[in-house]
Amino acid sequence: MVCPLKLFRLQSSAFSLSTFSLNTFILAIALFAASTALAQDEPQRKPLSLREGAAAVLENNLDLIVERVAPLVAALDVDSARAVYDPETFTLLKRTEAKTPLSARSQTAAGGLSSSESEGYTLEAGVEGRLALGAKYTLEVKEERTADTFNRFEPQFASFAGLKLTQPLFKNLGREATEYQINVAGKNRDISVHKLKGRLLETLSEYCGVYWDLLQLREELKVREESLRLAETLLELNRKKFRAGVMSALDVSHAESAAAARLDQVLIARRGVKDKEAALKLLISGDVYGIKDVELTPSEEASVEPVEAKLDDALKTAFSKRPDYLELKSEIEKSRLRIRYAENQRYPLIDLEASYGFNGLGETAGQSWRSLDSNPEWSLGVRFKMPLEGTGAQAELAGARLASSQSLLKLKRLEQRTIIKTDLIIKDLRDCLIRAMNAKRSTALAKNTLKAEEEKLNAGLSTTYSVLKVQDDLSMARLNEIGASIDYNKTLVRYNMEKGTLLEALGLKFGDETGR
Repeated sequence: MVCPLKLFRLQSSAFSLSTFSLNTFILAIALFAASTALAQDEPQRKPLSLREGAAAVLENNLDLIVERVAPLVAALDVDSARAVYDPETFTLLKRTEAKTPLSARSQTAAGGLSSSESEGYTLEAGVEGRLALGAKYTLEVKEERTADTFNRFEPQFASFAGLKLTQPLFKNLGREATEYQINVAGKNRDISVHKLKGRLLETLSEYCGVYWDLLQLREELKVREESLRLAETLLELNRKKFRAGVMSALDVSHAESAAAARLDQVLIARRGVKDKEAALKLLISGDVYGIKDVELTPSEEASVEPVEAKLDDALKTAFSKRPDYLELKSEIEKSRLRIRYAENQRYPLIDLEASYGFNGLGETAGQSWRSLDSNPEWSLGVRFKMPLEGTGAQAELAGARLASSQSLLKLKRLEQRTIIKTDLIIKDLRDCLIRAMNAKRSTALAKNTLKAEEEKLNAGLSTTYSVLKVQDDLSMARLNEIGASIDYNKTLVRYNMEKGTLLEALGLKFGDETGR
């Protein structure tokens, strides 16, 4: 509706009263139609503070909800790795039959039998597990029932109860080797948590940017609407003077043209607000359809308060809080675990094996168990095992060392980038502060200039064109002031993001989703 107005702008000061009336009528219709359309279906307005929106991001953002699953899975992997210490029970039930050939001497002793037959049943049960230093233990009880040719298949019962222990002396010795998978899973969990926090801070940083952009667009819309009101007021004043015969039609035409152009700017600004508001809804809500008729209005003020920012203090904070920095440190720690384990795996396998128990024998099961304490049995020995080549262990160690070196280089590179970026952001903060203060002074001067120019117009010492020019200057000064204030606040977000303190700056806390 605004564009056709431009077809009716007059290109010359010489035009008839009927043409002037037509232009006035068209402009009035355009303004009325725009204001009527914008007033219809007034949406529900919802004031939103920066912290409220940030809390909604943490709770409702679908991308973050997806990311929260990873630490939970990693925590379950730790629990799974701890199963290395879980004792296990075992049970064995077995029946055997055998026919054994006899030697010539045995045949004579057996009364000429060429072979002997036997049958038996075995029931074995126990508990086995692992200790912190790498020892494996087995506590077992066993009952055997046998019958053979020589005892005329009369059953005989043998029992055993004892403990077996295998203790590594070199390879796999120690808690670190035993808990290697637990420790690696723990580092993976830490890495997952740091990644989640990093993703969370990135999303919050994006949200803050959109929030301040929306506030800027809304403030700019207010400036555009105020500029339109000034043009309309001037237009009405010029019409009265034209009808009184003290102003030319050209002055009225200038006022009409300015009002039409500023109406166009208002409509474009409203469209920008709606687009940015939609982006904000997508960040803070998991159900954008449910809030499609809600108009989000940022309730923050883009205040410009100086912040004390020192590079050394900022870097110290960054290297203790930045998730990506802590993630790399965890990667380095995991690489070191891998190196120490790979070095341990190069050792030969030398295990001390020991057992101690009691045997029992009787014609019944009860007799065999009652005779246990008088028949002890023990053993002690050493098992040795070593690969002839050992290339697998060497390759594992070399790979672990390379991974550690790579992580160290990444950490160093991140440190350098953090130093440079933090230094630049601190300088940007200072520049934005100066710019915001200067823009505020420029706005005050532009207001005074407009007031003076309007007084000159009323006294007949100025023109409509000059007043409109000063009005545009005031609008531009206000827009610059808004932009400078918003830029300062957005730079402050970048500063806290670089330090890893954006959550604290928003008054929020981080839970790592694993219950730690």
